[in-house]
Amino acid sequence: MPPAVPTARPLYGPADLAAAAAALDAARREWERFGLQTVGGDQVEAERARVEEARARLAPVAAQAGSWVFRARYHVLRAAGALQRLFGLEDRHAWVVAVLMGVAGTVAVAPLVLLFRPPAGPGAAVLLGAFVLTTAAGLAFILPAGRLGPTAAADHLRSERARGLQLAARLREELEDADRLYRWVAAAHRAQAQYVQAVDRHRRLEQLLTSERYHLLTTDWRTLRGVPFEEFLTRIFRLLGYQVQTTKASGDQGVDLIVVGKGRRIAVQAKGYEGSVGNKSVQEAFAGQTYYGCTACVVVTNSQFTSGAIELARRVGCQLIDGGQIPALIDGAIL
Repeated sequence: MPPAVPTARPLYGPADLAAAAAALDAARREWERFGLQTVGGDQVEAERARVEEARARLAPVAAQAGSWVFRARYHVLRAAGALQRLFGLEDRHAWVVAVLMGVAGTVAVAPLVLLFRPPAGPGAAVLLGAFVLTTAAGLAFILPAGRLGPTAAADHLRSERARGLQLAARLREELEDADRLYRWVAAAHRAQAQYVQAVDRHRRLEQLLTSERYHLLTTDWRTLRGVPFEEFLTRIFRLLGYQVQTTKASGDQGVDLIVVGKGRRIAVQAKGYEGSVGNKSVQEAFAGQTYYGCTACVVVTNSQFTSGAIELARRVGCQLIDGGQIPALIDGAIL
């Protein structure tokens, strides 16, 4: 018994169409959440640019308002103002205030030196370093205050920082609004794109499943015999763009169909068969090619060929198409 010939199995079926319809409905519901608004990619990019612009405006303001240098300068000026008032110094005595701050810094470090009891040399170096650093910091922050004086300069810094924090808060709100709008626009654009893709997939599947090619692929051609198999092949050749002529039932000289098109005239013998097709079919098709004035001959079966038929076809130039090649014939990959 010859091995079973596989049937043509289509890639898609009614279940795929139902799934595509469900996906289309879900995509439309998702897009409806955004009011079915059409959003282009350029609009998404424009909103993204707005977010980046808002972030760029916020960054330096937030950094300045929260800067440790800003806070350190404020506290140094407040301390300088307190020393100035304590010792009754005028604003022009900024260096004296700085020296007093150096002394205060040295006094603050002294307990640590006494606690750890380093050798005399390093301990003195630590105290001297504290004095120099504190004095230098005082001068660096007090001198720019100028005529304002340390206390007024500290109050001015505090006002500037408050304005900076307010500006940063406003810019942060603008950034959040821009980011929220960007996310909405981007989500609407994705929902729209998914809906368009779902529509396209559903349309293509619908066209495929109602096409002649799909019906041919899903036909149980393995069981066809005689005239039904000839009609099946006629539909295939017409799908491929050929004109098909049928010969008379008796005295057909071994040819069932004459296929014309694409610069060719082909004599076709159709063998809807259960067993293996032998030499005789090849001989008849080759003889029919000459009889009908054709340029080529083909034997098509929904079964298989014997080794003798394959060898003879190779010698005389007759093309053989067995059951395993019928799906490729439907797809136009053979003729």
